[in-house]
Amino acid sequence: MKNKITIGYLGSLTKVKGFFRLIDFIYDFNSIDFYFKFAGKGDLSSIKNKLSENILYEGILKQDEVNNFIDSCDMFILLSECEHFSLAILEILARGKIVVVNDIPVMHEIITNKKNGIMISEIEELDEIIIDVANGKYNHIKENAYITAHKFDFECTKKRTIELYENILRSN
Repeated sequence: MKNKITIGYLGSLTKVKGFFRLIDFIYDFNSIDFYFKFAGKGDLSSIKNKLSENILYEGILKQDEVNNFIDSCDMFILLSECEHFSLAILEILARGKIVVVNDIPVMHEIITNKKNGIMISEIEELDEIIIDVANGKYNHIKENAYITAHKFDFECTKKRTIELYENILRSN
């Protein structure tokens, strides 16, 4: 196991994004040495007492800072309670990072559990998952994550859209 794993969160610091549940879990997590870095916009007043040398707020990132932030983390945990489609997850996957998400319907459009990401139903599952990531159990996810993200890039999406329209026109 490496010395410390760096866990990241990128997104709105809100209840619906699962941020407060996550910060409560992280604050009590002590199974291994870790850093938790988070960035995004939101009210920090209720969690200021939870910030420490291991729990770090990076602020609101400019677009050109996002990739460096993603690259500085070993894994990401994004526990949205509802979502339409997550560009943040695609950005994280494109950098070849392991992402843990809530098992909600929209996530099935992007994540295949334990192939290109990890889905959880209960926050208590995080304890074992973080330890497993630190021990390299899910390293295979990194390459699959990168491949998945690129299926959603502009050129691939444009090609699939054109094929869809051509198939519709041929069937009429």
